[in-house]
Amino acid sequence: MAVLLAQFPASSCGDCTSGTTTLTAGDLAAIDTYFTAMHDYYFEASYGNLDLTFKFFGSNTAALDADGDATAVAAGAYTMPNEMEYYGCGDEGVGCSGVATPSDPFVSANGNFLIRDALVLAQGVTTGPDAQGSGGTFHAVMVMHAGNGNETTLSTNGDIWSIFYSDDATITSGGGGFTQGAAFPETEASGITSPLGVMCHEFGHELGLPDLYNTTVAGGSSVVGDWEIMDSGPFTGDGANPAHPSAWSKALLGWVTPTVVGTQGAVSMGYVETNTNGMIRINVPNGLAQEYFLVEYRSRSSPETYDKDIPGDGLLVWHIDDAITSARGIGAVDPSDANTVNTGAPHYGVSIVSADGTNPASGGSAGNAFSNGDIFITPQSDNFAGDPSGVSIVNISGVGTHTATLNVVALDVSASQSILKAVNYPNPAGKGYSHPSGEGNSTIQFQLSRPAKEYSINLYTLSADLVRKIPKADITLNITRSADYKWVYEYLWNLTNGDGAHVAPGVYLYLIRADGESKSGKAVIIR
Repeated sequence: MAVLLAQFPASSCGDCTSGTTTLTAGDLAAIDTYFTAMHDYYFEASYGNLDLTFKFFGSNTAALDADGDATAVAAGAYTMPNEMEYYGCGDEGVGCSGVATPSDPFVSANGNFLIRDALVLAQGVTTGPDAQGSGGTFHAVMVMHAGNGNETTLSTNGDIWSIFYSDDATITSGGGGFTQGAAFPETEASGITSPLGVMCHEFGHELGLPDLYNTTVAGGSSVVGDWEIMDSGPFTGDGANPAHPSAWSKALLGWVTPTVVGTQGAVSMGYVETNTNGMIRINVPNGLAQEYFLVEYRSRSSPETYDKDIPGDGLLVWHIDDAITSARGIGAVDPSDANTVNTGAPHYGVSIVSADGTNPASGGSAGNAFSNGDIFITPQSDNFAGDPSGVSIVNISGVGTHTATLNVVALDVSASQSILKAVNYPNPAGKGYSHPSGEGNSTIQFQLSRPAKEYSINLYTLSADLVRKIPKADITLNITRSADYKWVYEYLWNLTNGDGAHVAPGVYLYLIRADGESKSGKAVIIR
């Protein structure tokens, strides 16, 4: 990867820019650490598939050196022929009073002119860099420049907004055979202490990833929040610990192939940060031709370096329509559709189904991810048309450990909750009455019209004295005994009370509660 280092003449527009206009020796040393971190980020996120090498070009790069320098410190920086505001004014759509830009009289982003001018300087001093498509050695070109990125200084209009351009004639005119490129700053503002996240985001475009925020809103409007490097994930950890690409992005780049699952028993998933088995794909039976759910196990406790400041831990469910993502990605056939995956019309191409219903767009929250005991059912699992898909995810456990487990089930559910049946067997139970787990046990079973979010069993004497509370965590959803509109839950009672002592012979009441519904029954114990 060719990295062109850029600084600027002193600004003449007063406070229309921020940060510094030059790159000092200390700045160049910091740049080397940023690119080392960028290498590590992509090596980690790609499961070792992407091993980037950066070569730097600047004022110290030797004449006729088409290969560049190994470090930014060695390369130095080119001084651009124009001030920072020449390239920055216009990228917010308002311009700067009295400042001429290359796109005048139109007001637009001009980062492509920065890349062009840096390429012209590099070509004038050396014989490179040259793109692979032109017989050179470089897959991509990027410019790191002095000053802050306008994405974090906002109203300081002369700052340059970090940006990626593809199939750009202006960049091509700079020489070297490059047709696309990215520009990003050496510093950020507003509490963002590192440009690393922005660097990784813009390079994501070089790889072919689209923005997953709504690009049709001025400045961008978040859709999937801090869970994804291609939305607001560049700014997690104050920019120094960016979020990983999502399951969809990793699959798009070919780093992993999600396992397609239908109705089956327990599925095990490791941390997606570390394991290629950390995601599954569930096709939507009655959905659109390219509609599916992706489930990944995200964790801040994985042994990897990055993804440490995502909003929470658990199973993240993505709702995908690849008819939209393929038609509106970076390489869209119609240029007007390019990079518009998540406009929301007619629906998002890549979105998160939030476990607790909170919108992930505002950075995201821990409640977006499904945790132990949560369920994924209608209406969350409805298809894009709003019809129940028949897909459910139940028996989620292991979140917070190295491996999470779950069941994917294709059984119909009722629109509302009801307790269809409550029994216990054997009844009587105790001495002389056999049970699959041995004499002295009783199974309390109840059947629901749909999986429950909350459920419990309380045991009482006939005089209403509490004998034992049985929490949700101790009750099992038995998938093999369940059927359409009949979800079977079971608890194996060893005939003891809450203190672990055997209960006396007699008649006991059990009270089952499930999502606001209740049902009771009687259990007879023989000693």
